[in-house]
Amino acid sequence: MSSKRPPRAEDIIAWLQHGIALLEAAGVAIPRDRILRPERPRIERPLNSEQRRVRDHVDQFMTASVDELPGAPPVQAQRIYEAYRRFADKQAHQPVSQTAFGRALAKRLRKEKLGSRIYYLDVQLRDEPGLPL
Repeated sequence: MSSKRPPRAEDIIAWLQHGIALLEAAGVAIPRDRILRPERPRIERPLNSEQRRVRDHVDQFMTASVDELPGAPPVQAQRIYEAYRRFADKQAHQPVSQTAFGRALAKRLRKEKLGSRIYYLDVQLRDEPGLPL
């Protein structure tokens, strides 16, 4: 019976880094995004009626109230959701939950977590241009 211990995470990472260095030294180009986040096959499932409602509401809000603006200061997710709620009230829509809204928005915009808050990048709210964070 072997008393060999299982490899530690640090050992595995060092082994992988060594292998990548050997491949790159041999001239094999390895895209860094494939190393950090390998692609997984995406399974497309049909949307149910609630998911379609969320998608439609978010699409309408995005068209009416959000501009993509590369280099714009990050906008806090809470501010975008509050703008969405105002939009839904004006349209006489029942607003979707903040969780559902965030999931739908994350499919359309780049986001980043800073501290305990989520910010969306490269966007600006039309009714609030230039407001400070």
